[in-house]
Formats: sequence, structure tokens, C-alpha cells
Amino acid sequence: MNLGVEKALNRASALCDEECDGDAERLLLEAIGKHPKNLDLRTMLGKVQSRLHREEEAEITLRRVLEENPLHEDASCALGRLLDQSLRSDEAEQVYRELLKESPGSHCAMDDFCRLVLAEGRSLEALDIARRHADRFPNHIEAYDGLRYILVVIEDELSEGYISDSISDETLERLVVNLLEQYEVILKMENNVGSFSALPETISCDLESEYLRIVGELEHLSEIISNRGVNLPSLLANQLSASVKEGSSRRERI
Repeated sequence: MNLGVEKALNRASALCDEECDGDAERLLLEAIGKHPKNLDLRTMLGKVQSRLHREEEAEITLRRVLEENPLHEDASCALGRLLDQSLRSDEAEQVYRELLKESPGSHCAMDDFCRLVLAEGRSLEALDIARRHADRFPNHIEAYDGLRYILVVIEDELSEGYISDSISDETLERLVVNLLEQYEVILKMENNVGSFSALPETISCDLESEYLRIVGELEHLSEIISNRGVNLPSLLANQLSASVKEGSSRRERI
């Protein structure tokens, strides 16, 4: 990437973080004047226009980028989010599907697509899509983002009666299944991507923290199930017991 372009993109991003969107737009327009064919600059401009609540202008900017490069991942994701936020979810879904058809390894687009499908109330479909994506790209840590997000959202929905102890035995069982899948996903990531300690610190800390959270939830569920005398299917009960034992042992070593 041209150093001038990279510098402009980094500075524009920093200005957005500081909520100086107008300054970011002026900087980008100046940079585009020098590099009019650079699609990354124009995509960033579209994002800034969206932040400035100029949605129609942002859409035009992003669609023009995609006219020149239909597989521009950042522009596709930005347009998909813009359309989704504008309550045009069908159009957003089409944008994601078109990109993923030609570029199935676009983890950013897949994550956004899964979130859109989930928000539309199609949780089983979203879960199936996310699982298949993680299975297809097991060595890519980003490939698990959609699956992890969906499982946590479903966990939250199942846990609504958790604190008040009004949760039913059936929901408890579904919660165990959900958390065990989350547990297995974390282990699968470690087995396929590599040791967490070898990853960037922020990612490593996030995964270790999530692992410990899941283990704690499984321990709490195991205690509730024991106290209430809930009879889980034997295979599920064995999986729960083994995961709690393994997780507790690992926690002591961290």
C-alpha cells in the first residue's frame, strides 16, 4: 500500500475514534484528490459519510467502489451494515451472499451475515451457517467469530430465568448443551490455530477469559442440576462432568 494512502487511512481512523468525523472526511477528500483510484480511501470515505448520517451519499460511494471491484471485502461489509442499519436487511443479505459466493473466506462478511440472520429471528439457520464456516476454515481464528457470538446470544436467551431460579429442567438441559458447545469451540480453536499463548496478547487474554467464564458457568450448572435432582441423558451428563473436571484442572494451572 502507498505510504501516503496508509497514513491517510490511519489518521482518518484515529479521527473517527476521537469522534472528529468532519475532520476525517476532509482528510480523506484531500487524499482522494491525490489518489482518485484508490478504493480503500473511497471505502473509508463511505464509512465516514455513514457516521455523519449521510446514508444516501455513503451508499453511492460504496456502490461505486463495488462497481470497480465487486469483491472489495471492506466495501461490501460497510455497505451491508449500512443497509442493515437502514432496515433494508434483504438487500444487506444479498450483498453478503454475493461476496461470500465468490470469496467464501471472507470472515468479516460471514460474521456480519450471521449476525444479520440471527437478528432476523433465524437462529437455527444462523447457527448452521456459522458452524459450517468454522468447519470449512478451522485454522483461521476469525472463522469462529460468528459461531462464538451466536452461541453467547442464545445462552443469554436461555439464561433469562437463571438468577431467579425459575428456569425449567428442559431449559437447563439446553443451556448445558449450549455451554458444552462453547467449551468445545474454544478447545477446537486452540487445537487448530495453536496455543493461546502464541497468539497476540489481546486475543490470548480474551480466549483464556472466555474459557474460564464457560468453565465457571458449567460448574454452576452442574451444582444446580445436582441440587435439583435433574436427570440429564447419560451421555450429556458424562460430557458435563468431564468438561468441568478438565476445566477446573486447567484453571488451577493458569
